[in-house]
Amino acid sequence: DKALLQINSQTFIQRILEVFQSVFEEVIILSNNPEIYKDSQVQVVPDLIKDKGPLGGLYTGLMKAKHHHCVIAACDMPFINLQVTSYLAGLRGYQAVVPYVKENYHPLFAAYARDCLPIIEKQIVKEKLKMVDFIKKIDTKILYEKELLPLDPKLSCFININTREEYKQFM
Repeated sequence: DKALLQINSQTFIQRILEVFQSVFEEVIILSNNPEIYKDSQVQVVPDLIKDKGPLGGLYTGLMKAKHHHCVIAACDMPFINLQVTSYLAGLRGYQAVVPYVKENYHPLFAAYARDCLPIIEKQIVKEKLKMVDFIKKIDTKILYEKELLPLDPKLSCFININTREEYKQFM
């Protein structure tokens, strides 16, 4: 599980939780393997609708959260920082706030409002599970690099680690 990989003797999930717990009163880990997070001291929730990828996870998170607005982060993004997380949390009035960095949308480090749940449900029923397709169907504010650079000059919080080679670069 990528969440348990370490950088500077801290797992990816510990790094993310440290930031999220300093910003939010409620933090939820979404995982279909809750036993690996038993020491995390936060609520761990499995997907309500299995095998629907990140969109299914977003659905679960929004359904289980106490608050209308939620910030999500993928477990393979260990460089998330306090400034960008707080900024995402503070932007309201949209169904989603999604960064667009290095010519890519980052819907897995973004903010979502609960009122996009009906659209998620429709997408799941239709098996249209791509996050980028979903964010184009809702009222989404796109955050461009120029807006994010003052908060993260190297834009490192948008690095996600998917391969061993990528991981080795940061060990």
